[in-house]
Amino acid sequence: MAATLIEEYRSYLAHNRRRSVHSVRAYVATAERLTEFLSEHLGEAVSRTTLSKLDAADLRAFLAYRRVDGLTNRSTARELSAIRNFLRFALGEDAHPCAERPACSAQPAAPGRSGSRFGAGRRRR
Repeated sequence: MAATLIEEYRSYLAHNRRRSVHSVRAYVATAERLTEFLSEHLGEAVSRTTLSKLDAADLRAFLAYRRVDGLTNRSTARELSAIRNFLRFALGEDAHPCAERPACSAQPAAPGRSGSRFGAGRRRR
């Protein structure tokens, strides 16, 4: 089931979204890593139904699993962006895990950062 979903995603990125070959490869690699992790983590085959039942803890577990591979903060943010894109494709534009729980978030924490790349009190010109 996951293989079919990923092939549909590959086609969607290449033809509908007109992404470059390199972008398609990166987005699909993330989707493959996520579905492989989830099948082991949840103990069942990954489908759209499985993806719709994910919560923030599942996504955090995946990101923690990826951090063990040495992912930097920037790469973790890129991975999370690719996951969001894949879930948006699989579940529809408005449907995503945690939709009914606004406080539910899988944002990776960045200790010691103000949240702005311009720093506290500095304005962007």
